[in-house]
Amino acid sequence: MFISVPMNVRCLSKSLWQMASPALLLFCSVTACTGEYSLDGLDQKFSARHQQLNELKTLTAQVAATTSIKGYSAATTQFLLKDDQFASIPESLEKFSSSKNQLMRITQLAQELELTTFSVTRDNSIYITMSTGGALGSSSGYIYDESQRLLKRTQKHKQVTGEQHWYVFLAS
Repeated sequence: MFISVPMNVRCLSKSLWQMASPALLLFCSVTACTGEYSLDGLDQKFSARHQQLNELKTLTAQVAATTSIKGYSAATTQFLLKDDQFASIPESLEKFSSSKNQLMRITQLAQELELTTFSVTRDNSIYITMSTGGALGSSSGYIYDESQRLLKRTQKHKQVTGEQHWYVFLAS
């Protein structure tokens, strides 16, 4: 039986994991993601991330307008291109040398924010995934969406407190 356990579950010792029943592991897996990556948890953490998220939004819009880059994957540390192909960071820096400083800063922000992925739409909305819950969990993160087109495709979301176009989302 395959059981997905989120990476942020660090409270149980190795011996407890070895002795635990599948039902306990399933319960821990499902309930462990209710804090930091819940809608309220992300909303509360937004103020600490505000400057970095806005800088990421601005830089990605600039880069998307001048290159074929439309996203990033932290798992593979690669940029996503408009043709749905991935390009390594060194390859991207060489190919889009006029945007080198912006691309370097984007990768630095991605590491600082510990995000999983981000993607930019044609209207410069940005979808930032902070956590993916695996087979049993939900993805969660932030959306900047002036047009509210992304929100229409997002199951569960709420506006960030005090922000006009920033939202937190939770998707299965």
